[in-house]
Amino acid sequence: MKNRIWLVTVLAVSTLAASAASAKPYKWCIDDGISDSLQCEFTTLRECRASVSGTGGECTINPKLKFGKAKANKAAAQ
Repeated sequence: MKNRIWLVTVLAVSTLAASAASAKPYKWCIDDGISDSLQCEFTTLRECRASVSGTGGECTINPKLKFGKAKANKAAAQ
């Protein structure tokens, strides 16, 4: 019985750890110039450019990452 509880606990912790690791936002977004939202689902600029090819949109750095770094740099400077 204790082994089962231990196993369930280990599985739960590893599942939560994996979820937290995958929560990192994607670096590249498509801005279609029409809607107010960005499609942020690309890890590389190459992936983003391939998806935007022929659509008239453009690739941009995810603002969540860009502004997050700016806040971190500003806090470090103070």
